[in-house]
Amino acid sequence: MKLLTLAVFTGTGFLVFYIVGCQDLDFSSIPDFDCEAELDVEGVECIDPGIDATLYDEEGNPIDEGGNNDGSGSGDDGGDDGGTDPDRTRVYRPRPNTAINTVLGKINILFVVDNSASMTEELRSIANQFTSFLDDIKKTDYRIAIITTDWENDRGRFLLFPNGQKFLSNPNGDSSVHNQNVAYFQQVVKRPVGNNDDERGIYALNMALDNAGHSDFFRPHSLFMVIIVSDEDERSFGGKVPEGCFGEVPQLETYDLPETFFRKVSHHNQYSIVEVHSIITPPGNYPCNSKQIYGSVYASASNPSDAIMARYGNIRKGHVGSIRATDYSSQLGPIADTLLNVSPVPLPCFPIADSVSLQVEGRRVNFRLEGRQVVIEDKVSFGSKARVAFRCDKSRQ
Repeated sequence: MKLLTLAVFTGTGFLVFYIVGCQDLDFSSIPDFDCEAELDVEGVECIDPGIDATLYDEEGNPIDEGGNNDGSGSGDDGGDDGGTDPDRTRVYRPRPNTAINTVLGKINILFVVDNSASMTEELRSIANQFTSFLDDIKKTDYRIAIITTDWENDRGRFLLFPNGQKFLSNPNGDSSVHNQNVAYFQQVVKRPVGNNDDERGIYALNMALDNAGHSDFFRPHSLFMVIIVSDEDERSFGGKVPEGCFGEVPQLETYDLPETFFRKVSHHNQYSIVEVHSIITPPGNYPCNSKQIYGSVYASASNPSDAIMARYGNIRKGHVGSIRATDYSSQLGPIADTLLNVSPVPLPCFPIADSVSLQVEGRRVNFRLEGRQVVIEDKVSFGSKARVAFRCDKSRQ
């Protein structure tokens, strides 16, 4: 895309006009969670909450069952907020009422590739050098799909691989299948470039979320990783005239904004943890006639604000690499590093902290909570079976 000069002489000087799109977005919280309504989701189990027979003192410390308490308690004593024994000031804690049973290590990777004319050489390099990254993830239960920034022609549709499939997978960890997947990936990435220089990677990403035909790609209880590869920015200039330049640039629309993606993915992919990684032009002050444009919008998608992460609870920061690097393997290294350990287990709601329990292969393991994520602190293996029991914090729904 070329930046067109637009200046108006007023008699005393020049006025420069450009449009920057600003939209009010609805940052409502994630939808209310009701276990009974979610039973069609793989692995979701509603359990009888009852009342925990263990008694606790006012500081939350367990009281020996041999004490004066008889362990009795009805559902009316507990409710959602716990019940209190007025004679002993001991607290009855309701048990979790929802459990998720899943297999650890599921990763869904969506590449958003800039296929404009300026990316011809980069696409060839990507095809040749992404092999090591794909090899790094071969132990995981991965799915890989590709869309392009050509929102007008490809419209966020997954590109088909030579085997006729919309995404690559290897659930059984077969080496020959993985090697074939690598070859398929290389063939599709270096396909002929498009003619549309209005690059809209975030727009295409939001369109991909809207496409009902992609629903089988987005598995529950998984890590959803987006990798954007571009030598420019959303709508080429990110909706802003480069500093020191005169001109008009296309404004950003709602679907061009990372905030729209975070809102949509948190509403419609409640059971996923989301990361956006960007391989773009490094930050810098480039001349107006330079072909180098820093991908500010893409970088902001990889570095969401603390407010966004706190609001949705399933968003994590990503990595920003350089499209100008001669070795893409080194740029992808930090991204691959995030996959060396089992990803957190995403929950469909913000849980009450002391209601959460985690078992992996039938044994309790250490964990911590980060928003709606159960982060496993012990070493566990990919493919392990996990069970997380929890209660939703209704005040945050």
